[in-house]
Amino acid sequence: MKNTIYSLTSYGVLAILGLVNRKVFVTFLSLELLGYEGLFVNIFSILSLAELGVGAVITYNLYKEIASNNKEEIAKLMMIYKQMYRVIGGCVAIIGVILFFFMPFLIKDNTLDWNYVRIIYIVQLSATICTYFLSYKRILYTASQQEYVCVKVDTAMKALNLFTQIIIIITTKNYILYAFSTVVFNILANLIIAHKYNGDFSYAINAKISYQDFKDRKFFKDIKNFLVHKVSYIVYGGTDNIVISAILGIQFVALYSNYVLVKSQVSNIINKLLNPMQASVGDLVYTEDKEKTKDFFDTFDLLCFFISSSIFIAYTVLFQPFIEVWLGNQFKLPIAFVILFSLNEYLAFNFQAVYIFRNTFGKYENDRKYMVASAIINLVLSIIGAYHFGILGIVLGTVVGHLAIQYGRVQFVFRQYFNKKIMPYILSQLARFILVIIECGITMLICTFISNTWLGFLLKCLICLLIPNIMNILLFYKKKAFKGLLFYVSSIKNIIKIR
Repeated sequence: MKNTIYSLTSYGVLAILGLVNRKVFVTFLSLELLGYEGLFVNIFSILSLAELGVGAVITYNLYKEIASNNKEEIAKLMMIYKQMYRVIGGCVAIIGVILFFFMPFLIKDNTLDWNYVRIIYIVQLSATICTYFLSYKRILYTASQQEYVCVKVDTAMKALNLFTQIIIIITTKNYILYAFSTVVFNILANLIIAHKYNGDFSYAINAKISYQDFKDRKFFKDIKNFLVHKVSYIVYGGTDNIVISAILGIQFVALYSNYVLVKSQVSNIINKLLNPMQASVGDLVYTEDKEKTKDFFDTFDLLCFFISSSIFIAYTVLFQPFIEVWLGNQFKLPIAFVILFSLNEYLAFNFQAVYIFRNTFGKYENDRKYMVASAIINLVLSIIGAYHFGILGIVLGTVVGHLAIQYGRVQFVFRQYFNKKIMPYILSQLARFILVIIECGITMLICTFISNTWLGFLLKCLICLLIPNIMNILLFYKKKAFKGLLFYVSSIKNIIKIR
């Protein structure tokens, strides 16, 4: 609860500043610069392949040790993480410098001076490299359910960064200073968290480790298995802007990035609500029996459906009106793109409970073939689709690839942990999606009678919130999982009253 409250408060502060920042950006700077920003974000997400999944492997090992309060093992795990991240940071820097010379092959229709583009790349690469050398201490706060400590620092630094960037754009119109501001505030945030970590976890600072410690914990086996996941997910989730830039041009990257920005703001608030559950689930699966854990999963899964249905309907109905009143008609992409984009986000949040449970167990060899399939499907369909259907083909490839990822996670959680058949769950998800389509049709019909102004947009938001949730409550209120939701809501109310 504490993690969630701090995270949601952080979102409230940063979301408005982020939207104002983007409005100022497109007003005072060129659309092409926005395209480069989106492109380089994708490139650096591919560079994160060098991380090899070390963070995920360390995290699921930490859950068990934190549950048993084994400080000696926690300290060793953190020192292993520190050493590995130093090596990874160096590798990322080397790979980033190599990619520096291949930029002309990734950018179509460039109209800026290439030296200027290279400076932008170097500044953003610096921000990425700093993370590997400074941020490793965050993982223990997250695994021990104290993520709110990092959230407080990040909120202050990100707010100062966004505010500083707005001032820089208005007064200087200098994109290099705008980008460099992120580097400065990232470093400050990580230094503050590192200093606080030294006081909060003093026992984890100076543990001695050897090569044998790596071997005893079978890290290399786990990393090898997770690497397949890492490569596949990066190809699946980190190549859209690169494909768009190389085939359709940098202008399309800029238009696409506006939708991604709005999606990211919404995703942030939902993730702030759900991500703190990761450490709680990690504790649950190591301290409770499977039947109690399954009951919690069903309740959590229903919550994710409520959230994902609302998101799909809101995106489908509200995205185009919002882009129009926020930036203007010239920044809109086709409605068919919006529907596919919304469907991809529905898949992401509807299976969030499965994702969080799957992350708790490790054993990455069990579903790696599905990750590989998703990467191949997404890349092949996106490239072919881009030539035949433009940006619609790229997003369609992403959606189809996403289905492979979710199927792999579902079969792992149900077969490997719960020892249950997956078909009943899949059929229930299909029935739920049909319900969402019906709810979306009703919502769209009602919203057609409302004018597209800021006041009308707010009214549409209210309708998109009420209709799916009222229908969902009426249909699920007798289910055991819904009663579980009511139980947790009641528990939260009581805790808040006491506090």
